[in-house]
Amino acid sequence: MKTCGKCGGETRIRPISRYQVKKELVGGMHIEIVDAAKNIVCDKCGMVLRTDIQNLPGLMAAIAVGRAKHERKLNGQEIRFLRKAMEETAKKLAGHLDVTEETVSRWENDKLAIGNSVERMLRLRVCKVLGDKAPAIEWNDDEILYRMKINPVSTKPLELKFWLVSHRRQEQWHEKKAA
Repeated sequence: MKTCGKCGGETRIRPISRYQVKKELVGGMHIEIVDAAKNIVCDKCGMVLRTDIQNLPGLMAAIAVGRAKHERKLNGQEIRFLRKAMEETAKKLAGHLDVTEETVSRWENDKLAIGNSVERMLRLRVCKVLGDKAPAIEWNDDEILYRMKINPVSTKPLELKFWLVSHRRQEQWHEKKAA
């Protein structure tokens, strides 16, 4: 068992039933994960030493694919989050979308709105690049390219919920559908 660096007390694991992911880490979206986070806490002083999230790369991929499927217009923070989730530079993403690196920068800084046709291509790219890391989040090429109606940006942050399911020693993130 580890000890607390502040007081020397022993630590323990405390499960968190509902955990809010910091908005700055996920493009300003409101992300809640259910039963998949835990705090490492000192028994003596109560200090939270760290928070662990199981299968964090899978969660980031699931959030990105889940956001790409959602019909609300992407804002700059979300575009940056999607690009980083795919581990691409602005230059590399620009090349894939046939735009300039400056255009990607303008989108990410909310200086220029992304056009719907290019936005559809970005959404599809996110799903194709990250789909294997988030296999439980289902998506459809035709839905994204042809049938998706991209709705205007809202001032209210997008809210998505995810839970982790272990099956045959593999953990997969699932998106919780809104009621």
